[in-house]
Amino acid sequence: MKLMPIKIPGGFAITYNKFFDVDPVQSEVDKGILQNWGYFTQDILQIVKIGLKNGKWYILYRLKII
Repeated sequence: MKLMPIKIPGGFAITYNKFFDVDPVQSEVDKGILQNWGYFTQDILQIVKIGLKNGKWYILYRLKII
């Protein structure tokens, strides 16, 4: 299993990534449920705007160094 390749523009950073390239697998016990449902959740990717200050990258809304 591998992460899905994506391209993002400069000035942004990925802070959370669970965006996998997987095929759904039906459960053998319950046909309405996916066996690997954990890869198909709502919160899979977070991208934030960053800035450069004094040679260090910051998450702008938190002023947190990355």
